[in-house]
Amino acid sequence: MDLTPKVKFLGMTFDVTLMIGSVVSALIVMLLVFLLTRRLSVRPNGRQNVMEYIIDFISGITGMMLEKKESARYFSFALSTFLFILVANILGVVVMVTAQAHGPIPSLGITAADLKMTDTVSWFKSPTSDINVTVAMAGAIFLYSHFAGIAKSPLGYLKHYVKPYWWMLPIHIIDEVSKPATHALRLWANIFAGESPNPYSS
Repeated sequence: MDLTPKVKFLGMTFDVTLMIGSVVSALIVMLLVFLLTRRLSVRPNGRQNVMEYIIDFISGITGMMLEKKESARYFSFALSTFLFILVANILGVVVMVTAQAHGPIPSLGITAADLKMTDTVSWFKSPTSDINVTVAMAGAIFLYSHFAGIAKSPLGYLKHYVKPYWWMLPIHIIDEVSKPATHALRLWANIFAGESPNPYSS
C-alpha cells in the first residue's frame, strides 16, 4: 500500500492526492466541454458530434424519470455530475503518479514509521476511489432531489410517501434513506477495486 500525503488545516486532515484528483478531474471536464462546444455549426463536425451524443445520452436518462420540460431544469446538474464521475473514474484507471520518499516529511504526514513499510508515495488517485467523496456526492444529490421535490409541490411530495397505501410510509422512508448509502458504496467499491493492486499478481 502506497503512502498518501495529508495536510492538516483548522484541525482537519485533508488527503492531498484526493484534492489533486478532484481539481484535475474538474479542470478536464471544463476543458473538455469548452473544446467540444467551440464553433458549433448546423452540420456538426466530429467534436460537436461527441458532445451532442453525450447530451442526447443524458437527456434520454433524465427523460425516462421526468417529463421533458421538467428534465430540462435539471439537465445541467445531471450532465456535470455524469462528466465528473466519468472523467474521475477513467483517470483513476489510466493515471498513476508515484514518487519515492527518501526521508520523513512531517508536513505531509509521512513519518519514519511509515517509511519502514514502504517509501512509495502516491500523488494521484481517482476522487471516486475515496468513500468520503462518493458519500458526499450521493448525500448532495439526495438533499438536492428532495429539496427540488418539496419546492415543486410540498403536498404532492409528501403524498407519494403514503401511496398506494398509508402503511407503506416506513418502507418508503427506508428506501429513500438507503439510496444514497447504496449508490455511494457501489461507486466507491467499483473504483477502489479497480485501482487497488492485485496481491496475487507477479
